[in-house]
Amino acid sequence: MKHIFYTSIFLIITLFSSCNKDLGHYDYVDADSLLVTNLEESMTIKIGDILKFSPELKSTVRTLDESQLTFEWSVFDRSNPDAKQRRKIISRERDLNVVPKLAVGDYPGYFTIRNEVTQNIWTYRFKLSITGAFGKYGFFVLSDQDGNAHLDYFQDNPEKWNSFPIAYRDFNRLLPNEIDGKTLELVGKPKSLTSASNLDQVVRLGKNYLYVNTEQHTYKINVSDGMLYNTILYNFINETAAGLPSSADKVIGVSSGQSFAIKDNNIYSLYNVMQKFYNVPINSYPSGGTFKMSEMLAMPMGNSGGNMMVFNMDKKSLMKLNLLAANAIPLTSEGSGVDVSNLQMDLVWLGQTSAFGGQAIAILKDESKYHLLRMTFTESGGFVVNSMTDITDTFTDIAQAKHFAVDNLYGYIFYATDNKIYQYDMDSKVFKLAKEFSGRKISLIKFTTFSSNLKVGGVGFNRQLERLEPVAYSLIVGSYQENKPNDSGRVDFLRVNGLMGALTESIKPFEGMGKVVDVVYTDIM
Repeated sequence: MKHIFYTSIFLIITLFSSCNKDLGHYDYVDADSLLVTNLEESMTIKIGDILKFSPELKSTVRTLDESQLTFEWSVFDRSNPDAKQRRKIISRERDLNVVPKLAVGDYPGYFTIRNEVTQNIWTYRFKLSITGAFGKYGFFVLSDQDGNAHLDYFQDNPEKWNSFPIAYRDFNRLLPNEIDGKTLELVGKPKSLTSASNLDQVVRLGKNYLYVNTEQHTYKINVSDGMLYNTILYNFINETAAGLPSSADKVIGVSSGQSFAIKDNNIYSLYNVMQKFYNVPINSYPSGGTFKMSEMLAMPMGNSGGNMMVFNMDKKSLMKLNLLAANAIPLTSEGSGVDVSNLQMDLVWLGQTSAFGGQAIAILKDESKYHLLRMTFTESGGFVVNSMTDITDTFTDIAQAKHFAVDNLYGYIFYATDNKIYQYDMDSKVFKLAKEFSGRKISLIKFTTFSSNLKVGGVGFNRQLERLEPVAYSLIVGSYQENKPNDSGRVDFLRVNGLMGALTESIKPFEGMGKVVDVVYTDIM
């Protein structure tokens, strides 16, 4: 027994002696030697705000060389049903200066520091709280980045209209699906945006929706109740009678429960109170059969019947339809010198202005000539041809024009080539170069049109003139730099002035998008 006891003591002494000798072969560092002295247990910001924090670092055992350190800020999103996607890295910079793409809620956070020389790692925990709700007034911008749709929201401040102090980048990623918590991911090349009041077979109360249309899908966001996303309640399919069309290239709002959808050069109508939903195309002849319809159209604002002028691409003619129509009706223009039922010209552009009591404007092209066709087209569907003018020699660079618009105050026509915007007064026949965007390529020009029976210059509009006047009377221009199209997108707002005066900035530009495809204002009253 003594032998065993002495042997055991010898082995223990030998073991401790060996361990003591091995201490000289390792670089032991106190795990708490790197301290973040100012990190609070929680950080709180409002949704869409910038998260700013500069950590104060201190080492208790050695001189701190920050050039050896790398940093990572991450949070754990428990609402994401996919466990592999729950950990989100929000920054790899030392100092936080980022807008987290997170919905309202509380998130466990981790600040990790690694010494790339010693391979020591320190991790500090905190809680990130996202509070607040989205404001319902602002501009949405749809842009294209490498063929993918991106949505930004520039929110206005009711205490200082048209200041737009808050920008939500990739706004859709801040919206969790109420069904499964997954954030909204936009799939497909961007097509268009629409802000409109509507109701359907599932949601029986009128809501203002943002429709985001891509080549593959139409997404609905409930703006009225705080930017809600729900794939069961707010689904474009709920607006159809039998699931077709499954998505839209363009949605046109008229009033609550009254709208049109265009898909693949077909148009469908929804009139909820009459139990009429998207189903059969109404771009058809009274005798039967459909025609290929241009996406360009003319429709007066404040038009409760949805009276609309469309272009028949097959017969190169103008036709009229409305919400309750089962088909389109050919327009006639006897005695005007222009046969709109057989124009024998291609449509370059078609639009509507509230100026001149309400006119539809068409630019047409035959083999080598361009023509400007002016037509009185009223909210009730009244139609008269006013004039047809050869503009081939008047409209500089018209063959290179890619985008057109007409304003609702003076009725000036604007069109854009790659980097120039031209302006024309149809009454005085004055023409000029209005704006040149050197080093940039123009991807969009348009004027805001309102749905929900709101009419520029009408009673409802004038009651909110401070908010709506700069929005309605500004030419919206989207542009980008060709050498960096994914992050150089910009939206300018240029106030149109009388007597063909210079365009002046009315709202500060929005910047930092991809190629701007569409811009829409949330016209909630």
